[in-house]
Amino acid sequence: MRVRTMSEAIDIALDRLIDDEQLRHDVAAYSRQPLAAGELALGDLPVELDLDDDDVDYEAFYGDRR
Repeated sequence: MRVRTMSEAIDIALDRLIDDEQLRHDVAAYSRQPLAAGELALGDLPVELDLDDDDVDYEAFYGDRR
């Protein structure tokens, strides 16, 4: 493959690098063991979100945007 400019060469090199990284990511994903039942159950646990910002009046800042 012949390139005419340095920019074109860099674009080709970056495209190949991105493709290689994506391939490595895909191979790693397929080679992992499936999650165990206990690990899957962790995703179903309720999450309590506490930003510890009771003193902030969000309605004053942002109003009622619903």
